[in-house]
Amino acid sequence: MITNTDITVYHKGIDPSTRLETWTRFYYPHCWWHDTKGSVVRDGYQYNNRVDIRIPYDENEDLNIGNFEVGDILYKGKLEMAIESQSDVSNAYNITSKTDNTFGNNPHIHLGGS
Repeated sequence: MITNTDITVYHKGIDPSTRLETWTRFYYPHCWWHDTKGSVVRDGYQYNNRVDIRIPYDENEDLNIGNFEVGDILYKGKLEMAIESQSDVSNAYNITSKTDNTFGNNPHIHLGGS
């Protein structure tokens, strides 16, 4: 699989004792990223920004489908800061779909986001 960037993922969790959000950062150095920025007019003006990401298992150590959930934050590039809320990360997408493609010659995780 051809890769064109690296990504940082912030995985959302809940601290059971405080019931506050926690964010665990994962970094993957070899990914394929394709984003589309645009807009559409239906019942008013709406943004239509989408991203498709493929993360190959054979090029990323410790890749686990359990590190991704709908609502997690996707950031193109390496981001090393700890965050306390989603608003701490700008120019990012949220995961809207995930698929574990473990078949064929290129096993990978496929993520969709907006």
